[in-house]
Amino acid sequence: MSLSFRKASIADWETIIFLEKSSSSRLFFAYTKKDETKKYLAKSQVYIIENSGKPIWDYFFRNKGQGPCLF
Repeated sequence: MSLSFRKASIADWETIIFLEKSSSSRLFFAYTKKDETKKYLAKSQVYIIENSGKPIWDYFFRNKGQGPCLF
């Protein structure tokens, strides 16, 4: 297993939608539309976690001011 992390760009919107849908549940809001996903990528620091080059998860953080970041 070889895990790597890379910063997602707006061009990764399809990968993000795929990863979001795979982890969606009643308690988790997944980004599933192109426009909303591109906005999400533009306003947040989004990273893609890969296992041997295959995307397996995404995570983000956004600093909403002087306080702690949201993860």
